[in-house]
Amino acid sequence: MTPTTSCRLQNIYFAPPERKITDIYRIYRMLKSYHARYKKISLAKERKLIARAQNGSRKSRDELVLRHLSFIAFRLNIKVFSPYLQQYGEDMFSAAIPILYQKVTSYNLNYKDRTGKHRPVRFSSYIWKRIDGFIIDYLRKEFRTIPLASATTGEIKIVHPRHHP
Repeated sequence: MTPTTSCRLQNIYFAPPERKITDIYRIYRMLKSYHARYKKISLAKERKLIARAQNGSRKSRDELVLRHLSFIAFRLNIKVFSPYLQQYGEDMFSAAIPILYQKVTSYNLNYKDRTGKHRPVRFSSYIWKRIDGFIIDYLRKEFRTIPLASATTGEIKIVHPRHHP
């Protein structure tokens, strides 16, 4: 079997995935219009939006999510290498949006630090770890199922070393 790419590691050739390569910059172009409309707001206004969203206001919840779409694109751009960003970026971006909706409902408006002092936190500070964890989990899952083409054995699958027999 002849590989289609030139990446070679100890007689194992990486075959290109069957997935369509996407363009993350298309997301940035789409977000420009949202960014102009939904600029950064103060912490007090953001907390009012969250309170209304937690009380059932769909409009407030959607507005809060729209204000943080560019944050998801920013975290993708920071955490993911360019070839993977081009290949999986659009899928990760769309899969991260339900996480924002989930985090709106679980945000604690009465958060207190260790000393018991009331400590309001920006929504972007609240979600960044979850978004980063999601990105890592998504790529891990994708890499476990990428087919490899070997010159002698044909197709095999990548398995994490801990799970290898």
